[in-house]
Amino acid sequence: MIVLIVVVAGFGEETVFRGFLFERLERLFGTGVLSKASIVFGTVFAVTGRLWMLMCAHVAFDLLALATIYLGLEQDLARLVFR
Repeated sequence: MIVLIVVVAGFGEETVFRGFLFERLERLFGTGVLSKASIVFGTVFAVTGRLWMLMCAHVAFDLLALATIYLGLEQDLARLVFR
């Protein structure tokens, strides 16, 4: 499961959604602000033009989510966030 998360979610999704789609949006709308449609990860990509940081962050988030679920901590975490 961990290998699947690292390869598919982190690298695959970032490559497709940020790498491929950003390039297509730039061709369609130009390099202006309108072609950069995302929040945090999109901003990082728009500023740096690199995917490796996003891939690592995505993998870290997914692995943390998997560990939280596996260890049965999701209810405790939800109580902290949604008081």
